[in-house]
Amino acid sequence: YSSDDTETFSNILNKIKVSEGAELNLIKIQRLNSVSRHLESRFSTVEAAGKVNYISVELGGKEAVVNYMTDLKGDESEGHVKSVYLGFGERVIDLSHHMNHFGKRTNSDMIFKGALKDKSKKAFRGTLDFKNGSTHSEGNEEEFTILLSPKVKSYAIPLLLCREDDVIGNHAASNGQIDEEKLFYIMSRGMSETEAKKIIIESHIRPIIDLIPVESIKDIILAAVEKELTGE
Repeated sequence: YSSDDTETFSNILNKIKVSEGAELNLIKIQRLNSVSRHLESRFSTVEAAGKVNYISVELGGKEAVVNYMTDLKGDESEGHVKSVYLGFGERVIDLSHHMNHFGKRTNSDMIFKGALKDKSKKAFRGTLDFKNGSTHSEGNEEEFTILLSPKVKSYAIPLLLCREDDVIGNHAASNGQIDEEKLFYIMSRGMSETEAKKIIIESHIRPIIDLIPVESIKDIILAAVEKELTGE
């Protein structure tokens, strides 16, 4: 999604059904301008041995709110979410995902990585919900944010619910500033502070971006990140 300088509003609903043994890969890049609002809901149902893979990049919008709901209905079904975000100005980012494990031996992971600068705000809500009957299932959720300004706000609310035994659920969330020693090391190689920070942040989000199979889309994302971080 992208837009010119016009103020816009988007409200999007995705309803997805992955049949038995099927696999769906869905990649979304959101680059709306800084005066637009973006709302999106994504609901997926995955049958036995099916797999849904999301890659989501949130780089634009005055406000961006994205809600996921994934039902792993069938045995050995899988749901995977990889998300990158960048907050700048007074941007507000709200990301949430509810992963419901119903079938046996289901598997899921949620990985969210991003950076916040200026006065931006971000909230992350991740829920792993192991329902009755989901024995031998595993779910993981991770959220890591780099804070580039003392005025940003970052909230992480991971939640683990379980109504079944013999399951594995892991969750982790962390916020932190750029490591000063790492920054000094890069700058000692002739880089400016801005360039060094850009390298560190790019290395932070690059593992997710590299999963996108289209080089031209990768270039668009990295160019947008560089523009926001360096102002060039």
